[in-house]
Amino acid sequence: YAAREGMLNQASGGIGVYDMALRASALIWRGWDNYDVEMITRGIAMAEEALKIDPRCQRALAILAIGCQARAEFQPFTEQTDLDAALAAATLLQELDSNSHVAWFVLGVVALKRQEHDKALACLRRSHELNPNDVLVLRTLAWETSNWGLGAEALAHGRRALQLSPRDPGLEWIYWVLSLSAYAAGDLDAAIGYGRQSLFLNPRNPGHHGVLAASLAEHGELDEAKKLMENAHRQNPDYVISRLRGKTYFAVPELGTRYVAALRKAAGDLRNAWGIE
Repeated sequence: YAAREGMLNQASGGIGVYDMALRASALIWRGWDNYDVEMITRGIAMAEEALKIDPRCQRALAILAIGCQARAEFQPFTEQTDLDAALAAATLLQELDSNSHVAWFVLGVVALKRQEHDKALACLRRSHELNPNDVLVLRTLAWETSNWGLGAEALAHGRRALQLSPRDPGLEWIYWVLSLSAYAAGDLDAAIGYGRQSLFLNPRNPGHHGVLAASLAEHGELDEAKKLMENAHRQNPDYVISRLRGKTYFAVPELGTRYVAALRKAAGDLRNAWGIE
């Protein structure tokens, strides 16, 4: 996790606070990579304790912002509360250091999650300008440029992330965003290849099934696409149903319409059993 600490290379107000922020950082990164909400929550609490001692500790603010937006990914029922907290921490961090790429990154992620795509793209691009070799920023910028249908740019960011960190703890997400980028670029063969890589690395993640299933359906490989949809529904039915009913993060409506249509094609007659017209 030492590479991750590059994102948090901020000044601190004192050795005690600094150590607490380091501990919070370790908990949050490990929790994020292992889908462990309890560990993330412990890290958030430790960062908050550090900020009670020194409210201007930039390292603690940075990891608090990252932790809150990370927890929002895994706890939909508290998503808005966590995004509010991430936004508040990132905003204060930006006030203390307008060139903090962490602040710009979190502002971009929050905007993306709230479908404020103009702001998301601008913030993520600014974060990338400030630190062009941050893998988490690269893969998130690849996601957002894919949402805009900027497939070539998205692929460039995703490939750069893979080049910089071929053994990254979040490697499954790099391959997932490469699959999404290729899908947005209209390269179904590449989207399928990258998608199979992400699924191989973590077959339990329903999100990895979606882009692969859509790509396979558009490629005419309906049997495999249907099996993927069935597996994803077994793991997380709410996630699958929300996508089949039209929830996406695409900034370009036509791309969202295309994606949902491909997922519905992949699901086939399973839609009837799931209550989808």
